[in-house]
Amino acid sequence: MSDQGRILIIDDSETLLARARSRLTLEGFEVMTTTQATGNARHLRSVDLVVIDFHMPGIDGGTVAESLRQAMTEKSNALLYLYTSDEKVAAQYAGLGFDGAFSNKGDLEALANQVRAAFRLIRTRKLKDRDKAPPSGPPSSHKDKAPPSGPPSSYRDKPPSSRGGR
Repeated sequence: MSDQGRILIIDDSETLLARARSRLTLEGFEVMTTTQATGNARHLRSVDLVVIDFHMPGIDGGTVAESLRQAMTEKSNALLYLYTSDEKVAAQYAGLGFDGAFSNKGDLEALANQVRAAFRLIRTRKLKDRDKAPPSGPPSSHKDKAPPSGPPSSYRDKPPSSRGGR
C-alpha cells in the first residue's frame, strides 16, 4: 500500500494508461488502471482519487462519474477528476459531476503535478473529517475533565479579607 495515495484511472487508451501508471508510480502513488468504463464502483472504497477520461467509445466520462457518484457511500469518498485536453469540457467539470479537472491530457509531467495538488486537497479533507469525528474509546473519567474556569475553588471559598490583595 502506498503512503502517497491510491488512484484509479479509467481511460480507453492502453498506451496512455501504461504511461500514466508508470509516471505516477514513480511519484509514490499506488495506481490501478482500466479500460472498462463500467463496473468500477467496487474500487471506490480502496482509492482516494479516480481519474476519468471524458471521450470514450460509447460513453462519456460524465456518465461514468454520475454512475460512480451514485455508488458512493460514507466510506467511499474518493474524489472524481476529469482528464481531458478539451478545454470546453474541462471548464464544465463541476456540472458534469466531477470534483475537479486535469487538463493537458497526455502530458505526464502536468498530470503528476496536478495529481500531487489533488492529494494535498485530499489530505486536508481527511484531516478535517478526522477532526470532526467524535472521539473513540472509553468515556473519560472525571479526572480527565477540564477544571472549572476562574480562580481555584480554594481561592473562591475564602472570604474576601483572606484572599490577599486590596
